[in-house]
Amino acid sequence: MAEVIKRSPGMNHHPAHPGIWVPFKGYRLKDYYDIKLKTGEVYKCWYPNATAWSPRGELVEGQPGRVEDDDVVEIRLLPDEEITDRYWFKGEDRLKRNIDFFGDVLPEVITAEDGTVTFKPITRRVFDELVTSSWDGEKAIWLREDELSVEELKTRLWSEKGDIDPDSILGRSFTTYLTLLCTQAKYELELLEVPWKGSTFYMNLMSPTDYQREACLNAVVKLEELAAQKQAEERLPSTPCRGVVPHLRKQRAAVTAAAHTLVSALDRKAIAGAKHMKGDRFVTKGEARVVDGQKLTGKQLRKLQKKQRRAERGTVE
Repeated sequence: MAEVIKRSPGMNHHPAHPGIWVPFKGYRLKDYYDIKLKTGEVYKCWYPNATAWSPRGELVEGQPGRVEDDDVVEIRLLPDEEITDRYWFKGEDRLKRNIDFFGDVLPEVITAEDGTVTFKPITRRVFDELVTSSWDGEKAIWLREDELSVEELKTRLWSEKGDIDPDSILGRSFTTYLTLLCTQAKYELELLEVPWKGSTFYMNLMSPTDYQREACLNAVVKLEELAAQKQAEERLPSTPCRGVVPHLRKQRAAVTAAAHTLVSALDRKAIAGAKHMKGDRFVTKGEARVVDGQKLTGKQLRKLQKKQRRAERGTVE
């Protein structure tokens, strides 16, 4: 199982609450900031890039054109009204952009009774290899402290004893993962048939933490199988009209082409409407009436053909 190699804090400010000075710990949005240096100097409206900062707008006399991260001690995200760039994101668009880019490392916002806003950074667990999150099914190198990997979830369900507290880290990760699997499997029923001690029982998915841990693990495995089946079905090519199975298309096309080739060959052999057999070849109706140099009438021809057919069957009278 993947091992946690270190723990590190997430971002210590939130894009929904600009204008607050916070210590600079390395995390910042791709947005406009005021920055405070170790020397105590404050530079207005600077922009981060890689491991440094650069001014935006007119360069103030005496200020450098670049400041390294190591020289910055505090940062302040600019409110909309302090941004002079007329083309920059503002309002809801700006907030959405920042949350889309950095939402998984943003802190918890705590608002006191007097309206004071503070931030509680998340703690990230960094692993030595990629793991799958039980929250969204995505592979990642790090997870939040309260976010179990699928492997951790299954291990704890198998090895630990006792009831599952629905409000615990295990309980929340378990119910979140079940919901994710139901979505992937397109499973909309309230009850799930789960293997149990040589038989089966129906688990109520509305209260999955009410069951024994082994039953919960079996439910996870069952839904993973259903999800995998559904995803495999959706990867197949779309079925064409009239019920033709996709992988038979080429076979049907080949047979059709062969049939057309055969018909074309017959048509070439039976030219000019020659649809009557005489010996081993096609002839016209007029040619078919000539027998031993004598031209027969239609009635005579039909009688002769009838006699020939009886002779072939060995029933000549």
